[in-house]
Parts: sequence; C-alpha cells; structure tokens
Amino acid sequence: SIIRSANKTKYQYVNTLAEIYLEGKEVPSDQVMAFDYLKKAENMLDDNECIHYATSRYLRTQIAELYDDYSRTEGDKQKAFELYYRAWDEGETIALYHVGWMYFVQKYRSNFSQVDESKLINQLRTEAPKSNSSNLAYLLGVIYFNGYYGSCDKRESEKWWLMAIEKGSYSAYSRLILYYANDPKKYTEAFRMAAKGHQAGFVEATYYLGQCYARGIGVKKSRSQAKEYYKEAAAKGYEDAQRELKKFLF
Repeated sequence: SIIRSANKTKYQYVNTLAEIYLEGKEVPSDQVMAFDYLKKAENMLDDNECIHYATSRYLRTQIAELYDDYSRTEGDKQKAFELYYRAWDEGETIALYHVGWMYFVQKYRSNFSQVDESKLINQLRTEAPKSNSSNLAYLLGVIYFNGYYGSCDKRESEKWWLMAIEKGSYSAYSRLILYYANDPKKYTEAFRMAAKGHQAGFVEATYYLGQCYARGIGVKKSRSQAKEYYKEAAAKGYEDAQRELKKFLF
C-alpha cells in the first residue's frame, strides 16, 4: 500500500509536469517535453503494481484528454482514442462520451481490439438519461440522425436531442431547429423553437428566427423582421447573421 501510494504520487508529479509544459503556465510551452512526460505517465499506468486498477483507468482518461486537447498529429489523436477506449473498456464511464464521439462520428478505430458497437450504443442509451451533462444525449441524437449506427432514424434523434435540450444543450437546440426547418411539416415547430430560444437569449436562435422570417418558415415572410433579427445576432458577433445583412439593400 505504501509503495502504491508513493508510485501514485510519482505518477501525479510526472503528469503534472506534462500539463505544465503543455499549457506553458510556469515555464515556456514545450510540447516535445510535454509529450515525453505524457509517455512516461502512460508507461507507469501499464505497471499494475504502481497504481490501483480502478484508479489507473481514471488516470488513463486524464492522459487521453491531454493527448486529445493538445494533439500535434493524427497519431496523437489516435493515441487519445486508444487510451479513452482502454479506460472505457476497463469500466471508466467518464471516457464513454469520448469513445462514442470518436468512434461513431469521427470514425476512429482501435488498432488493438474490435470495438463492440452494441455494447457502446447500449451504454450510451443507459447513461444518457442519468447524466447531468447533455453530452451523451446530444451524441445519440447525432448518431441516429446521421445513421452512424444502423439506418437514419430522425424520430430517435429528435427524442435524444429533446433530452439534451432539457439538460441545457444549445447545440441540440440548433440541430432541432435546422431539422424542423428542413421539413415543411415541422415549419411551425421550427419557428416556435427559434422564437423561444431568442427569448432565452440564445444568439444562434435569434439568427434562425431571422431565417424563418426571411424564408417564411412557420411564419409569414417579412424582410424587415428578418433584418431586425439578423442585426441583433450580428451585433452579438454571429458571423452568419453578419453575412446575411450584406444581402439587404435597405
């Protein structure tokens, strides 16, 4: 126990050095040095006598996040995926979102083992309702909408995006507005969501509200109303709205 504790402290020291050199907080940023320390930390986790199994899978996720956030090459991204996947396969639920996003959306694959898609999708479905974060529900919406698992299922994606919205996801809000805006049968819902999001101060919804008035989605066309909402979104720095305003001659 004492040996494990000492080695855990040593690991934390090595991992902290990696973060310091990556972020350049106390010393000049040095990615070469940082990734050398990341590799040392990773190697320490592979020594099962150093750190308890349950702790190692969590720490493996931390290393993966550093590889992911500060990736220099595609190889670093692949390394991040391998570490996320290994941590998840060992039971670390924190790694679940990263594995799901990188596997289904970004199409990463493990070089060392076959990913069990059914196990992955089932755990995403199980954990999404329990999670305080909107990430898992949002990811499921993306997976089903784009047919990354089986065929495209827009009803299923709508269900998960609505759950993500309840958990505070603006990204899911945008996805749903776009989905509704591209289905004439759902125009009214697109306008309703855009208006509600605008009232909540969501700048992207303000832009989409302008789009609704410009294109007559769920509401009578009005160039003047469209311009007002574009101006409001543009004033908040929304670039798409700024581009739309350039099309107006009055």
